[in-house]
Amino acid sequence: MSVQASQGWSHTSGIILRQQNVTASLNVGQRLELKALHAAAKTTIEYNPKRQPQACVMRLRTPPSTAILYPSGKMIVTGCLDTEDAQVRFRVLRHMEAANKFVRMLSAIVSTLVLKTSTVAIQNIVVACKLGFRLDLERLHYEHTQHASYEPELYPAVVFRLEQPKVVFMMFAEGRVVMTGAKTVLVMQRAFDVMYPLLAEYRKA
Repeated sequence: MSVQASQGWSHTSGIILRQQNVTASLNVGQRLELKALHAAAKTTIEYNPKRQPQACVMRLRTPPSTAILYPSGKMIVTGCLDTEDAQVRFRVLRHMEAANKFVRMLSAIVSTLVLKTSTVAIQNIVVACKLGFRLDLERLHYEHTQHASYEPELYPAVVFRLEQPKVVFMMFAEGRVVMTGAKTVLVMQRAFDVMYPLLAEYRKA
């Protein structure tokens, strides 16, 4: 069980879970001509066909966020991580606000563009914390090979795939933990509740 803290969410162990990012998505309901959009608003829309021919980028200052637009009409919104956004739930709302602003901006750029109503959906939340103790990654991986992978020469963390709820944990030797894969804060909290006893078991002296 976790309770809301001023800078994130506090677990019963005293560990503070801090949100790192939120990814939201929506579909504007029709295909987008990226070159035409960029030509109509070069100061608003970034487009580099040599680097990324299938996407262009829009940015907002308030709330600070980035939207990636695809020819299919799909829009991915991420960011909203300024220091005022300390509360996790508030950040989710800010992403929805940003997505709606991007849609209005897009509609204003091309007068012939008729945007259909679309629901903004949170696709992923990333949360991180510091355990306050080091982890024995080799033993953790050895005893949980069914759920964990560890290739220290490629990535310095054990990647543990929790089945219920479905959340991915990246656990570093110094005790830093990054969680991803959930769409709600409650799922993240529940996943950490499930995982914490195992993390404590592999505390390194």
